[in-house]
Amino acid sequence: EEGNQIIGNEFAEQNYKAVDIVHNLKGLFNDNIVRYKGDFTAVTLNVDTVYEVQGNRIYSEGETALFIDTFNAYIAKPIGFKGLSVFNNAISCPNGIALKGNKIDGFFLGHNTLFNDTEQYTIDIDSVVNMLSVFNLLVNKADYGVFNITTSATPKANIADREFGSNFNGVFSGDSTIGRFNGNEYKTIENWRLNNHDPDPNSSFGNIEFNDDTLGLQLICGTSPS
Repeated sequence: EEGNQIIGNEFAEQNYKAVDIVHNLKGLFNDNIVRYKGDFTAVTLNVDTVYEVQGNRIYSEGETALFIDTFNAYIAKPIGFKGLSVFNNAISCPNGIALKGNKIDGFFLGHNTLFNDTEQYTIDIDSVVNMLSVFNLLVNKADYGVFNITTSATPKANIADREFGSNFNGVFSGDSTIGRFNGNEYKTIENWRLNNHDPDPNSSFGNIEFNDDTLGLQLICGTSPS
């Protein structure tokens, strides 16, 4: 279908799936609350062309909070972008992966708080290209990294042609490893900044404490280490 809008709902106590959206394009999943009690994935999206995920609070007690499986944007490049936009969400999966993705072309990830507390990455995205990540806070309270990304993107000097970019993100990991990019492990923000994709010159570690790992997450990242 085309143009479905799922807005302002509350999904609670589901044991198999809370939300499963397939064969949709040009839709919205906005301002929803998901409290998933099952062992699997809270929200699964298999959508296309243009799709917006904004203002949601997604909590999963299972293996994944949000899974995006295969997406091809209408316009994937930064200039004139019309694709998958995931922004202003609080996504928590203490026992698994907050955000998982597979085969995504055209992805904007911005102003989200993503949290987990396990020996899995906070976000795990396989085969992504034309991705921009800005002003996100990624927190793994366990001794493990916060991101694992694989991409075929090649470095581009011109922002209009850029196939991967990351700026002004804040990360916290209980371990010295912050993540993996195309199979390479990065131990520090400085290592990550020197990646040849020039991904993240404005990221910082933070000393972060949460009293509520579920729906009380607030966006606290910004442009400084504080």
